[in-house]
Amino acid sequence: MTTPEGPDLNFAQRETKTPGTPPDELSWPDDGGVKIALWAPTQAGKTTFLWALLLASLRTELKGNWLIDARNEESRRLKQAVIDAMTSGRSLPIATVNPGQPTSWTVFGTPDPGRRRPRDIPASLLRARRRAEQSMQFTLHLQDLPGSIFDFRTPSPHRPSVARQLAQADAFVYLHNPLIDRDDQEEQTMGFFQHMLDEVVGRSEGLVGGRLPQHVAVCITKFDHQHVYEPALDGHFVVPAANFPHTPTISEANAHAYFNWLCQHHAHDKASDLVRASLERRFDQRRVRYYATSAIGFHREKDKPFGRRVNNGDLFRYDSEGKRVRGIDGPVFPVNVLEPVIDLSLAVLRGRETPGRR
Repeated sequence: MTTPEGPDLNFAQRETKTPGTPPDELSWPDDGGVKIALWAPTQAGKTTFLWALLLASLRTELKGNWLIDARNEESRRLKQAVIDAMTSGRSLPIATVNPGQPTSWTVFGTPDPGRRRPRDIPASLLRARRRAEQSMQFTLHLQDLPGSIFDFRTPSPHRPSVARQLAQADAFVYLHNPLIDRDDQEEQTMGFFQHMLDEVVGRSEGLVGGRLPQHVAVCITKFDHQHVYEPALDGHFVVPAANFPHTPTISEANAHAYFNWLCQHHAHDKASDLVRASLERRFDQRRVRYYATSAIGFHREKDKPFGRRVNNGDLFRYDSEGKRVRGIDGPVFPVNVLEPVIDLSLAVLRGRETPGRR
């Protein structure tokens, strides 16, 4: 769907009472699907993450051959808007405008044996095929609420509903944006992270030793940005992927150390250290995974290796008349966007099949 100004990613706004205002009662579908909430402050990239997730499922170069199909009309319209954005204007999505019920998806795929051992795959999900080609299918629900909704510092009529839905989630994707101005980050963290976390703890019925039962994917965003990529390169965390397009990446084994290093690298930023400490104290560390993510990936000249200077086009491109316009220059290769969601989903489903297992 497009407008004279470009792809219409604002399609859902016409159906909301007031943009940015959730319905009186938020809930999860009761169909046994995996329930994942995107969790981050304003402008941290939740909607961009969801957008990139759908694009990542269309990339044949990624391992696993995962497909994500919409289960309802709202989800279908969202996916079509993402495709229109890339084919028409190559633009990024706008902020969340329809904070209603979660989008719903059916996920098909073949788990990558290099990422998960066979015992980590729920047996009930595997289809009868040769072991090396076993595929699976499950239902996934994703909630993307506006970042302002997570500000629990001030009273709001929506606060109980939001906190209750978060407490009922199976997992969180927490997006940590290192580029948010640190003064703002410190203030935002107190409202968007710590206060909300306290509220969810108070409403949770599954605390174990004071810790929340949810699985968490901590995603350090903007990995393709020079001010994030170069310090990680200097810290010797970055390695090129083995397969095409050989994108710079931080291994799953090193991602936790990278996150801790990032918090220490900005030691004067008390907010990041608060996030790190709260994640360690409020969640079972066996259920927390860390990723360095990029929604659009890296851009490079053909046949040249990645080096220190990685140009992602600064989210600008040149149109047919040679004018510089906002958009994405080159192909999009999301980095660690699909993987956190798949890993979380498998962990949740595995836990249901083997109660008590972490």
